[in-house]
Amino acid sequence: VMLGAAGGSSYSTVTSQFGQAAVSSRVDYFANLVGPAGPPVPVHVIASGFADGNGSRSQSSAFFTLNGTALSDSVRATVSHNSANGRQQFMIDTIIMWRPNFDYRVQLLAMASTGQPGDNLLNFSEAFVDPQFIVDAAFAGLYSMTGVPGTAPVPEPMTAALWLLGLGAMVWARRRQF
Repeated sequence: VMLGAAGGSSYSTVTSQFGQAAVSSRVDYFANLVGPAGPPVPVHVIASGFADGNGSRSQSSAFFTLNGTALSDSVRATVSHNSANGRQQFMIDTIIMWRPNFDYRVQLLAMASTGQPGDNLLNFSEAFVDPQFIVDAAFAGLYSMTGVPGTAPVPEPMTAALWLLGLGAMVWARRRQF
């Protein structure tokens, strides 16, 4: 079962023809692996992000962190761009041992600024962060992730088959009416 945090993404962009412009977006939530109490469960954490810009004094930053007292270390990545170094990217691809029924704090931050007062140049900056959480297949039937924006439960195969069968019956019945 893949539990993606698509709704938890953070993207910021700013374009300015004259003068200075700045923008930031932040997503901060608590995720919990709900299921039977027991030893920690392997969860695959994939997070990526970038910071980019072009123009006078263009700067942007992308930041991801996952922490909780049950983790021995925080999972963290930060990348920054300034007008001299071009697009900067990060990628986290790691397995953490997630303690069931315990809140982990997920923070995403994307910031961008460009230009300076009195500029008459086109300035552009952007920053993006996106995490995904994938429960190990051996535990996917026992646990579900809550608190992650943009996730929906994945139906059991039999439930999905019954939904499709019901939909087919409704379509067939509707066509018979006409």
